[in-house]
Amino acid sequence: MRISLRTAALTAACTLAAGAAIAADSYVVSAAYDGFSPEEAVAHTTQVLVAHCEGRGDRAGPVTLNKPIGSDAYGMVFFADMSITCFKN
Repeated sequence: MRISLRTAALTAACTLAAGAAIAADSYVVSAAYDGFSPEEAVAHTTQVLVAHCEGRGDRAGPVTLNKPIGSDAYGMVFFADMSITCFKN
């Protein structure tokens, strides 16, 4: 019984260490920007997020829309809340 508990603890420790190593190679950045159309809001936010990754010398990964595109009360300005995964070089 004691050996199996040690094995389980070692397996858990190795899994956590592997997860930390993978996570250390990338990071997530979020931003929200506006535009006069949903497409413009998405394009502007994507451009800012990619520029952030590349400005730090890292590689831009997938961009994700965090929630539906919103607008102001008059439907004149649209907001895109997005995230990007940046991979360290």
